[in-house]
Amino acid sequence: MVKCEICHINDAKYVCSDCGRKVCENCFDPYSWLCIQCLEKRKPTKLLTTYGEERKMNSTYPIIMKSTIIGFIMIFIGTIIIMFSSLLMGGKFSTGIIIFPFIPLPLIIGTGPNSEILIVMGLLMVISIILIMIIYWRMGRTDSLNI
Repeated sequence: MVKCEICHINDAKYVCSDCGRKVCENCFDPYSWLCIQCLEKRKPTKLLTTYGEERKMNSTYPIIMKSTIIGFIMIFIGTIIIMFSSLLMGGKFSTGIIIFPFIPLPLIIGTGPNSEILIVMGLLMVISIILIMIIYWRMGRTDSLNI
């Protein structure tokens, strides 16, 4: 058998789809069909494999999740600050926030003389956006069924 071109210890069982090296199962990633050297070139962030080795992986998912969570926190803090300033100004300003966590019951907070109107308008906007998303989702499903 041919020896692995990376570690030169084990027998080669795979061929890298990028560089064409013959590599063993320890130096090969079966999910991407790349040897560990080509995998490191393509993916800059670190990932632990099932063997406890450190490999590289490029993923934007954690960045998206972090920025989404930070955005929700900033919106929530800004709304709280606006509500407290409204209370300090004697209720001359109105504000409200509607938070839909991952449960069906929304969290609704409002302050000021016209906060009820703002909350109702916000609820109507959220319901209309949800309806539009459902319509587009169903249209996409029916378009994919038409052959």
